[in-house]
Amino acid sequence: MLEDENIFTVKRECISERRRLLEDISKQDLLISKVRSHFLQNKIEFDDFSALKKEYKEMLEFLNYQLLAVDKRLAGCQTPNDIEDMKRRENSIFELYKNQDVAGKRYIIDLFTPISINSITKELNPLQINLAISMITSCNDR
Repeated sequence: MLEDENIFTVKRECISERRRLLEDISKQDLLISKVRSHFLQNKIEFDDFSALKKEYKEMLEFLNYQLLAVDKRLAGCQTPNDIEDMKRRENSIFELYKNQDVAGKRYIIDLFTPISINSITKELNPLQINLAISMITSCNDR
């Protein structure tokens, strides 16, 4: 439950950051349109217009880079709403495993635990599969 709250907190922060970045991009667009208008009305020189346009492009590139980073973080906060959503996604546990980082892979592996180890034959007895993994794999089979 606490992990879900942390995800939602991070998601809210990402959404707020995304809104702020979109507002900054809008302000930059408004600013360059005003600068362009002043240039066309001969209120500013071409050199000043070029410098401001260059600065605008650099700022817009930086803001878009930040927006892309926030969008990636926000995509990482997405959680499936229900089992039907999981069915529609058509991901298998193996595809999900392949796309995880080391911590994610360890977490998934920990969901498959052996009931016991046979010390004589040095083999693992049948695995005890976590209920969540069992539900995911049974959803993908249907």
